[in-house]
Amino acid sequence: MAVCNFVESKVIDNTVAKAVGLKSLIEANKLQPSVLTLMSNTQKYLSGFISIDNLATRFPALRPYVQALKYGEELRARMGHQYQPIMRKIAALDSKDSRAMMRIFEVENAEEKLADENPDGSASIVATEDHIGSKTGEIVTLPKKLNDLRKEVRAVLNDIYDNVITAVKASYGYPPNMSLQDIENIQEQGRNPEETKALSDRHKAAAAVIRSIENARRMGYFPQVRRGAWAVEFYDANDVKHIEAYDSVLSEGMGALDRFSALKSSKAKAEARMAELKKQGINIVRLRDLQAEKELYDLYLPSANEMDRIDVLFQAIMTPDKKDALGSIDEVLRRMRVEAEKRKQPRLRRRMNVPGWLRPDNYDTYFRSTFAPFSYQMTDWIANKATEGVRRSAIARIQDKKLQAIAEKQEQYLHSNEAVVAKLKSVAFLYTLGGNLSSALVNLTQMMHTALPFLAGVGGTGNAAKELSLAFTQVLDSIKLTLKPEELLNVDKMRGLSADEKEMIKELFRSGVAEALLTRDQAPALLAQSQLESMYGLGMKMGKVLEAFSLPFTMAEQVNRLATGLAAYRLAKNEKAFQRIQKFAKNVGETVEDRVDAAKFAISETQFAMSKPFRAQYMHGLIPGLAFQFATFPFKMLGFIRRAAEYYGGKGLMSTDEGKKVVGLTLLGIFMTAGIWGLPFAAPAGDLIDKLMKLVGPSLGLTPTALQAQLRETMRDLFKEVPALNFMGTPAELADYVLNGPFRAVGVDISKRTALDLNLSNMASLDIMNMGPLMGAVVGGAEEAYKYQQKGMPLMAAASLLPVAFRNLARAATMRELGYVTPGKMEPVLPAKELQGNLDFVKVATGFTPTKIAEAREAKEETKDLGTRLDSLRKSYSDKIATNMARAMSTGDPSYRVEAQRLRREIAAHDRGRPLRDRIVPDFESFNTGIQKKVLEFRKPQRIEDVPKTVRPDYTRRLQELKESS
Repeated sequence: MAVCNFVESKVIDNTVAKAVGLKSLIEANKLQPSVLTLMSNTQKYLSGFISIDNLATRFPALRPYVQALKYGEELRARMGHQYQPIMRKIAALDSKDSRAMMRIFEVENAEEKLADENPDGSASIVATEDHIGSKTGEIVTLPKKLNDLRKEVRAVLNDIYDNVITAVKASYGYPPNMSLQDIENIQEQGRNPEETKALSDRHKAAAAVIRSIENARRMGYFPQVRRGAWAVEFYDANDVKHIEAYDSVLSEGMGALDRFSALKSSKAKAEARMAELKKQGINIVRLRDLQAEKELYDLYLPSANEMDRIDVLFQAIMTPDKKDALGSIDEVLRRMRVEAEKRKQPRLRRRMNVPGWLRPDNYDTYFRSTFAPFSYQMTDWIANKATEGVRRSAIARIQDKKLQAIAEKQEQYLHSNEAVVAKLKSVAFLYTLGGNLSSALVNLTQMMHTALPFLAGVGGTGNAAKELSLAFTQVLDSIKLTLKPEELLNVDKMRGLSADEKEMIKELFRSGVAEALLTRDQAPALLAQSQLESMYGLGMKMGKVLEAFSLPFTMAEQVNRLATGLAAYRLAKNEKAFQRIQKFAKNVGETVEDRVDAAKFAISETQFAMSKPFRAQYMHGLIPGLAFQFATFPFKMLGFIRRAAEYYGGKGLMSTDEGKKVVGLTLLGIFMTAGIWGLPFAAPAGDLIDKLMKLVGPSLGLTPTALQAQLRETMRDLFKEVPALNFMGTPAELADYVLNGPFRAVGVDISKRTALDLNLSNMASLDIMNMGPLMGAVVGGAEEAYKYQQKGMPLMAAASLLPVAFRNLARAATMRELGYVTPGKMEPVLPAKELQGNLDFVKVATGFTPTKIAEAREAKEETKDLGTRLDSLRKSYSDKIATNMARAMSTGDPSYRVEAQRLRREIAAHDRGRPLRDRIVPDFESFNTGIQKKVLEFRKPQRIEDVPKTVRPDYTRRLQELKESS
């Protein structure tokens, strides 16, 4: 995929213009909720688990806010698509080339002029003053290869600066191309002259802020952004202030031997540096929290020139305030406006050498470790800023306070610094599923579960299946096996596609819907951000390993999305299908204007956006973000079914042919891979029924496993009566397919992975030591490792501490000797000799569960469960009989013996003709022995010392009578 031309593409302008237009539409309409849409407290609680885009389907007042979030995500994706290839090139630089790039950038930046282009393609510049990397009169030259990269970097920096200005304009509600003069000349009429003047002055003040940012732009600009969370500030012998910043790097402590890095947080590093400086007798000023210090603005903003204020703005973006990220950036912009109004005339001065960013000790690595995070975080900020005005207007016009509170919480989360959470989630994802081929292949079933049903509702089942199959084949045929995600697909070389279809796919990539942002964000450039050379190298290696591990998911996700988009684009050629998809979009608050929009809408509806702006409220932050990382998808699936059932058709719940078709095919798709027990809430419903049965009476007690076994036997008997179905399988196999999905017929079981059995009560009772996929894998892996080591299986013990892909390989190697091992339980499920040669071992090695193993595991579980399912009933009868016999012996009343005999007859009636496993009393001898023991326990005398003194004589008399009767 070629990188877009930054000068000609202007991809940001169209989307920003849409956002500005949306603001006008919001302000023109009052979003009054109806009585039916007002949220109850229960709904508000449950909404915390549901993403805001799904909530907007139910509550139309949220739709404008969600649409603004989507515009912001599209902006971020478009810029990320442009910048990512260059970020990767910079990340791959060695220290020598990074230093060479930094030398020329430093001179250009400080002296406000660009290097001269030489005939051989190199670039040169003469330093007219001393700098960190060069001396006065020194000629700094960059060879052609690096100079070409420098030009690309300049294009990115210029584009970022253009987009900052465009975003600030949009945040005030102005179109991207509106001039400052036109903004200043806007006249609004108020109710009186004072209000009219105030309205006009508001536009002049906004123009002043934009002009201040524009004036700060200068030739050769390269941002100097302090990296780190904590810093130590001091003065050297020449009374020059220094600010040394330190950051916590995820990879540190894994081999780093430098004096401050190993296993230390950024604050600990800063404190260690302070202690060292004190020993040297240097005057320490203070330790500073860079993410919570308002004095940064007090120190630099009042006396700073425009350029330094822009650096402070970028600094606030890169290290946002922990408690008020939005407020800190607004404060910088406010002060810029105040300063611009005071001076009236713009002026441009050189940087005043604010210290603390670029230093001799980080010079070789500064450029490569700063450019990627700067570019990445600026795209995030620009996207948020460009849509900020729209979002605020949308929130202000939500009448229902509970809905407004939901949007406000999402707004605060949008500006939070979740970099650490994002990295840990990526590590959790890849540690738990990384490199697991089966998980990636199972991901392709989403086309069966959501894409095919959706497209069938648009253009008919037959047409949808035909177009989706063709698109899937063409996309899969064009995928290239490579460890570089950006080179997976060359759109121009795709076979069987028309020119407009290729252009449509390019637009899908540009707008960010063709690939999951999760996998794109695994780039080594974002993992290797340390300015320490050893840490950077380790981070790069870790990044490449994780990126290689993410490759199966990258490929599967691209195939899913591109096949869905291409099929939708082709179906939309039919006018009726196009009108139908427009109706679908309108009913859920979206707009489809052309066939490209139809493709985007189909992908967003069926493949789900799971990025930061759309995370549900209870999934914000570090612990919830990790704990509920894999819970997002089932909630999205339930939301899809809800929209299909009630909104796509537009007339109410299951009242239209389109809605019925989409819901029916979705449930059929889930049934095909997971069977009856995989349908939404089927397993939790079985669990609930079991609990209710036990409350009603012990004779009705059935566990879900026992119920499944009974259903299996019943279905098997039914299929025996229909010999015509024998060509599809034996009665036992057919019964198994109904319960666990016909997909088992291919020889592997994926029912557990595709079952939609979300259980909120289980989510509410989380084990803190098993919190989320990462903790579950780590803690569970450590437990398994210990058990395997105790059993004398070192290979399995070592593999238990590694990602699941390695566990699968170790399991496949071990099972040939010991049979298939159930992780943790250490129980053989099926002898290896019963597996089908090497094919089943390959299945296990790639993470699949062979059908035979799944059946054996279920048979074992059912046998164990059926053996104990009547325990509670047996205990209940035993207790009742023993109680009546004890009372009969104590009182001499014969009615108690009659009741005991009636209970025994009831047991005999139940057990008559039943197989041994289904009898309440399978062994009468042990049953009667248990009753006799209970009778003795009931009649066992109490110690005389424990009896109150006032009744001891009577108790002694009764004790004597008991002995005589015995």
